[in-house]
Amino acid sequence: MKRIILSVLIASVGLFASNTYKVDAEAVYMKKCALCHGVDGRKVVPGKTLPIAGMATTKVAFILRAYAAGGLDLYGGFKMQNILMEHQTTELSWPAVSAVSEYVHTLK
Repeated sequence: MKRIILSVLIASVGLFASNTYKVDAEAVYMKKCALCHGVDGRKVVPGKTLPIAGMATTKVAFILRAYAAGGLDLYGGFKMQNILMEHQTTELSWPAVSAVSEYVHTLK
């Protein structure tokens, strides 16, 4: 009986977790990224934004997490850009970072 209860509990936690962490990557990208990087990820403002379309998933995830931690400066001391990126990434959950990273990689 204990095994059945434990199995049901584990299964229900797994189902709850899988439903909880579904992320609409496109919606997150449009809300957090598209204004500066463009809908297609190709927008470039010299010294302020990088083209990100097609970037490797792991690179995007690293950049997002590093900005969220306040430990990345891709723009050579352009303080406002670093503050903006930190603000945009701080509230992203790990599942959101993963989903957005995969989405950015699909942009061409």
